[in-house]
Amino acid sequence: MKYTIGFDGGGTKTEMVVVDMNGHELFLRKGGASNPKAVTFEKAMDHITELLDGLYEKGSVESGSVEAGSTESCSIEQRSNESGSAEQGSKESGSAKQGSNESDSAKQGSNESDSTEPGSLEPGTTEAISLEPGLCQGICLGLAGITLEQEKLLVQQHIRQYYAIRGVHALPVRVTNDAEIALMAGLGDNKGIIAIAGTGAIVYGITPAGHTYRAGGWGHILGDKGSGYEIGLQALQTVMFSYDGVRPPTALTELILDKYGLSSPLELRTYIYQSHIQKKHIAEFAELCIQASEAGDPAAQGIITNEATELAGLTAAIYAKDEWFVNSPVAVTGSIFKYSRLFRDTYKEQLGSVWTQPNVTLSEQKPSYGAAMLAMRVE
Repeated sequence: MKYTIGFDGGGTKTEMVVVDMNGHELFLRKGGASNPKAVTFEKAMDHITELLDGLYEKGSVESGSVEAGSTESCSIEQRSNESGSAEQGSKESGSAKQGSNESDSAKQGSNESDSTEPGSLEPGTTEAISLEPGLCQGICLGLAGITLEQEKLLVQQHIRQYYAIRGVHALPVRVTNDAEIALMAGLGDNKGIIAIAGTGAIVYGITPAGHTYRAGGWGHILGDKGSGYEIGLQALQTVMFSYDGVRPPTALTELILDKYGLSSPLELRTYIYQSHIQKKHIAEFAELCIQASEAGDPAAQGIITNEATELAGLTAAIYAKDEWFVNSPVAVTGSIFKYSRLFRDTYKEQLGSVWTQPNVTLSEQKPSYGAAMLAMRVE
């Protein structure tokens, strides 16, 4: 069976998705980080290689045993009105799905298709599917931290060498950033505005003319506003300010101490300054900040609203860079958008100062799936 492969590589993990030529998801696997700014370039390539090895060592996959690849998008407004169970990542339909999956569904990566590509997977099929290297029609890697053309060429060389060893030559390989694949996943196209708020945060805008703009995402030192890292860092700092008596008591203190088995904020200092603590570990504290904000803690709510406002400001900066963005939809993705209703609502509210009625779509489709769909366009 012919197929394409998509990679979504970040500073915490890498996700690989395999789809047939009609966009049906065949295989999903996760591995270590592949952002070379978070780990070394060699380590990043090792993690990608391990994922490919895991695919081809199996020889075939049971189609019925893999996760479905047809998750949907919904408007932020609708998502905000849903029950708490949706906060845990349940899949729901919404207004954005209708707009993005109708007319050009096959091209945009929808799982609905008027015709089935010969050899592709029919819905409900549970047969074993052969995924030989020679049947791969293209690979797209959306990697955070990869911006220079030289870096992209190095990744392409690594992938092509991997396949050349297996007798596959001239394989189409595209290396792009994590924003373009998220756009494809969220809007069914790689044109528009995408705001990402996960471990890191960034806003990208891509026009039909191919002009690309970015704002934010400069790393945890130069500026990662709206990110899980920034939220986690502020949560930690708030606990220490509260301990010093500079700020009022906060629920963040108890949540963080309980989570890590600490008895006092003094022990938090020892924990944080261990040599193995990295950016991703700081970002993990964002989950506790979201919990505290939902419980009504003023300090946590202030952190969430401030960071959402910062990210909305970055989005507004993109909006001002090209007149095409006046009517552009905005896709948002990442764990912070997914799990914090306050963050989503604040972000959309702040965008209202730029757009009269901002068209904001929360993408529940995996960016790796968007990468696999973009791989079909690689020549």
